[in-house]
Amino acid sequence: MENVDREVKALLELQAQIEGRFDELGFVGTEDARGNISHHLAELALFCRKFDKEIFPAFLRLPPQKRDELGDVVVGLNHDLWELREGLSDMESALVELMNYITR
Repeated sequence: MENVDREVKALLELQAQIEGRFDELGFVGTEDARGNISHHLAELALFCRKFDKEIFPAFLRLPPQKRDELGDVVVGLNHDLWELREGLSDMESALVELMNYITR
């Protein structure tokens, strides 16, 4: 439970930083666009950290004899990647809105 609380706190902190960056850029956008981007980018950043520090090293470290544990790592990775694809798809139009704003 403590790990979940820490992840939620990290997610909220990153979202606040992204929202602050939007404010610096003067990006108002639609409320939905800002929320979509800040939430999904924060999730992506956290996943990349977790992948770099936990998932990938576990995949490389586990010996072939530990097939059950290795399988759990790969199943978890597949699930996380599926979630990322969904998040990227969900924020695609919002990112276009941000791109248009920045490049206008």
